[in-house]
This record gives sequence, C-alpha cells and structure tokens, in this order.
Amino acid sequence: MPRHLILLLALLGLLLAPTTLLADDDTPPWLDDGDDEGDDDKKDDDKEEGKGDEGGTTPPAPEGSSSSAVAPAAAAATGGSAAPKAGGKIGLGFGVGSVNGFSLKVWPHRKHALVLHLGAPAILNSMAVHLSYRATLVEWAVPGSGVTIGFNLGPNFRARFAWFTDGLFLEMAGGLAVGASVTVSNAPVEIFMEVIPSFGGGVSPANTGIGFSVDGLVGARFYIGK
Repeated sequence: MPRHLILLLALLGLLLAPTTLLADDDTPPWLDDGDDEGDDDKKDDDKEEGKGDEGGTTPPAPEGSSSSAVAPAAAAATGGSAAPKAGGKIGLGFGVGSVNGFSLKVWPHRKHALVLHLGAPAILNSMAVHLSYRATLVEWAVPGSGVTIGFNLGPNFRARFAWFTDGLFLEMAGGLAVGASVTVSNAPVEIFMEVIPSFGGGVSPANTGIGFSVDGLVGARFYIGK
C-alpha cells in the first residue's frame, strides 16, 4: 500500500509540473503584449508633445505689438488730422516787410485763426496795425518729413499812424490777406509769408485822399504752452 501511494503522489507531481512552471509568470503573454503596445503608444505621445513644446507652438506676441502695428494704419486713415505743429494755441513772433515788428497769432482750431501785426512801416515816426481773420483752405504734407504747408486767407483791417510837426495823420483800409504757413509737427514754430492788398484812405485830416496799396510780410512765430 505505501508503494502505491508513493507512485500515485509521483504521478500527480508530474501532472502538476507544467502548471507550476506557468504560474512563475504572473501575467499571461497576451496581456504582456498589450501593455507593451500601450507603453510604446504613451512614449510616442510624449515625444509628440515634446516636439510641440519645443517648436510646434507659436510664441505669444509681445505686449503692445498689435497696437504699434495698428497705430500707423489708424494715423493714415485719419488723413493727417494730427496737429500741424507742436506747442499751444498762441504764437508770438516777428514780421518784416511793409510792417516791421511784432506778430501774434491765436490759433485755437486748425482751420481758423486770428492774426495781429503791430510795427513800424518804412516811414519815420509811424506805426501800423493789421488785424485779420484767417481760414486755412488747403494743406499739403511733405511725405516723410513732418512738414505741413498751409494756405490761408481772410479779411484784414489796417490802420496807419504818422506823426508830423503839424499834426497826426491817420489812415484806415480794408483788404484781403492771402498767406502761407510752414509748420513742423514736432516743433512749436511757424514760418509765415503773406500778401495783403487793401483799399482805404485818410481819416485825419479829412479828405486827404483814398487809394489802393499792397502790404507784404514774412516772419516767424513761436507757440507757447501745450
């Protein structure tokens, strides 16, 4: 009996040997293959993501780049509506020609201004005053320079005084001032040239005559303030 029991146990051991060998491997071969493929796919995905981080994505545009690109286009769209000069609304300067002296221009709006000339004519012991309104009709901007040339005209009033040994002579006249101004966008200065044809006559003493005359001036004005 013991001999048969030993033989039976040996036979059972031989039958169970293949199962024990397979049990040494914790996972079946088909699961190993699937996991390997999943790991490979994950590695490939990681590589693709790495490539995208290194060079696939477009770096963000620096702040302000869009506004700087739009600004020139916006400026061009306005047709050059920026101020033709720097400085404030009041320009002080000088003029030479028929009237040599002081020149003032109040320029509150690009198209409208008031001009005052005060100085001495070519006659000794005399003084002249010109007061006019100016409307800027045409402007031409020199490309790429910031220089603007404007043409203006408007009604002008003139008064001239002369002192003689026998009394005071006063003459008044009205006319049309035709002028041109050269301005620079970043400079508070204006170069001006103008011609003023007028018609008038003597007031004191009375009945001293009437006539036609033309004044001409050139000069510069500097604008104060902002």
